[in-house]
Amino acid sequence: MRTMDKKLKAVRKRLLTDFGFYAKAALKIRTKAGEIAPLKLNPAQKILQEAIDNQMESEGKDVLNLGIGNPNGMPSPMVIDELIKRSQQPDVHGYQSYAGIPELKQAINNATEDADLALAA
Repeated sequence: MRTMDKKLKAVRKRLLTDFGFYAKAALKIRTKAGEIAPLKLNPAQKILQEAIDNQMESEGKDVLNLGIGNPNGMPSPMVIDELIKRSQQPDVHGYQSYAGIPELKQAINNATEDADLALAA
């Protein structure tokens, strides 16, 4: 069994814990001009991601980065079983509220006050 050197271990750890670094390194999009470029989160998306991570952490929930995975392989049987179980619950289907999450809207308003931007209440 080969061991990873410290630099490779650090890069792998950062890929798992730093979405901006992961996105720049691994997520690519095709621009309107047809070029391939790294995915970049806009300021609102960054605020949203940070708010979600903070809320989940404060509630003691694990933050799952669904952007990292193996699209070429099957999910484990445990994951498939859990997906089936959750999809059969009657309260998990439907649209989210169109009005948004009040606490998130307030956090975005607070973060964008300097930019003279605000969301409708």
